[in-house]
Amino acid sequence: GGLFMTAVRDSAIVNTRFSANTVQCGAGDENGGGGAYLRNFLGTVSDSTFDANQATRGTGTAVAPNAANEQGGGALYLRGGTASLAGCTFEDNVTTGAAAVLPPVSGSALRSGGGALFVKTGTPTVTNCVFRANTLGNSWGPRCGGGAVFLYATSNASFADCTFQANQ
Repeated sequence: GGLFMTAVRDSAIVNTRFSANTVQCGAGDENGGGGAYLRNFLGTVSDSTFDANQATRGTGTAVAPNAANEQGGGALYLRGGTASLAGCTFEDNVTTGAAAVLPPVSGSALRSGGGALFVKTGTPTVTNCVFRANTLGNSWGPRCGGGAVFLYATSNASFADCTFQANQ
């Protein structure tokens, strides 16, 4: 993907464009963030654009047994922290390829979603952001969804004054 940050405090990503980045997801616990992957991020992302980024799982990619096998966030994957997203645009981002792992592996729980944003854990706030024409494609199962955003059960995200338009 375009950017990987872990355990970063008091950081700001301002007026930045993440465009046409790809992350190729493999077997494992968590994969995603074509534009950026932020882990335990305690900062802000503001007035930035995420467009045409992709998180994809290659054909024939193995699924790790007894693991969560999470994939998503064509534009952005958040795990932990208190990220603040403000005034950002997420457009034409894609998460694809979860169907390539058929058949399901015993003990695994595939979660795929968030054409634009996947939030695994943490308490991000999302304000005045636009999510337009993002896609979750070629995925299956009861834990797949969110053309624009996928919120994992252990996340506590809040959204205010955002626009969601033409996501699939």
